[in-house]
Amino acid sequence: EADCLLDTLENYLHKHKFCSECKLKVLEAYDILLDNGDNKHRDKKGYCPALYE
Repeated sequence: EADCLLDTLENYLHKHKFCSECKLKVLEAYDILLDNGDNKHRDKKGYCPALYE
C-alpha cells in the first residue's frame, strides 16, 4: 500500500512539474509521516516531532 502511495506521489510531483527542491521536501515529509526507521530527519532545522504524532 505504501509503495502505491509513493508511486502516486511521484507521478503527481512529475505531472505538476515541481522543482527538484520542492520534490525533495515533499518526499522528506512522506518519509517522516511513514516513520521509515531512520532518524535523519530529527536532525533537520525546524523539525518538530509533535507535528507528526
